[in-house]
Amino acid sequence: MDPSSVNGFYSFLTRGIDDLESVFLSTNFMSIQFLQRALSLLRSFHTQLTLLVQKLHLPVGDKWLDEYMDESSKLWDACHVIKSGISSIDTYYSAALNITSSLDSHRPITPQLSRQVTNFSFSLFVLTCILLRNKTKKDSFEKDCLPNKVILSRILNVDAFVCLKQVIRAIAGCRREAVGLEEENRGLMEARIQPLSLRFEERVSIESKLNGFNGFRGVLYAMRNVSSLLLMVLLYGLVYCYGDSSDFVLGGCGYEGCLFLGSAFMMSTARLQQRVAAEIGHMGGAQGMLLHEFRRSKVAMEELRGELERRGSQGGVEWESEVAIRERVENLRACFGVLRSGADNIVAQLDDFFDEIVEGRKRLLDFCSHR
Repeated sequence: MDPSSVNGFYSFLTRGIDDLESVFLSTNFMSIQFLQRALSLLRSFHTQLTLLVQKLHLPVGDKWLDEYMDESSKLWDACHVIKSGISSIDTYYSAALNITSSLDSHRPITPQLSRQVTNFSFSLFVLTCILLRNKTKKDSFEKDCLPNKVILSRILNVDAFVCLKQVIRAIAGCRREAVGLEEENRGLMEARIQPLSLRFEERVSIESKLNGFNGFRGVLYAMRNVSSLLLMVLLYGLVYCYGDSSDFVLGGCGYEGCLFLGSAFMMSTARLQQRVAAEIGHMGGAQGMLLHEFRRSKVAMEELRGELERRGSQGGVEWESEVAIRERVENLRACFGVLRSGADNIVAQLDDFFDEIVEGRKRLLDFCSHR
């Protein structure tokens, strides 16, 4: 159905929410892929809304324009908070680079390096014998050369141990950045999002409100509720979640009184809302940024820290164990790479959305002034 009509717009919303639910079911909870899709959907809904306005023959300069401007301002403010929240990933990512660079600057203890130690010990012994004009004997080699080998091996082992301590300190710094990031984002939610009241509206009178302005008020009401849901999803995923799913419980909207909007649309919205609330509930009150890739990077970092502490407590690091450590480092590097790439993509989408909001407001103002 053509989204440039009121009924077509409701159908457009329904298809979009249903598609988002499919992504939700096929990906990890609050994954970059899911959140990118939610943001893309929010952008497309806003674009279609501005196009619909021009088809409804609305009165110039009436209250409908003020209502649209209020909603677009709320979108603008909320999305700037989202951008601030996800942009703080940069400092966390920079701290993670200290972890990997600490190991990258350390020469790994490989079997080849161990053989080089032995060869160097033997060469050193032969040179000593030549200088002292002594004959090399097996007994003398075992007596004089092997201690040199042990000493050099211990030197390499101490170097590895010092490196591991440096990595552990880098991990501690990265953990502090993660805590600071989430605390800062919590402050953003309290200071800038709570005043926006991103909640579903209470029951409204269909006759007196939703039919107003050739159906545009009903469209705006639907868009307001969908935007609130999508923005809360994005905020919980990319900024901060208080660990309470109550924000995803309808605030007395009463779907039975909103069937004017189309039962399919309302059912799709309710279903997605309930799925998100259920997943938050299953997390057992976990607070912070719910972004899957962010949580996965913290798990990978803890796994590496546990491996380092276990190896360090053994009093030495052999090359075999260092290989295992480096595998965990590579896993950590991959996790942070995905996180950084996803965060950059979200920021780019938000910047495009800001341009679209400005363009939409300008278009409607021009539309009204030239009629």
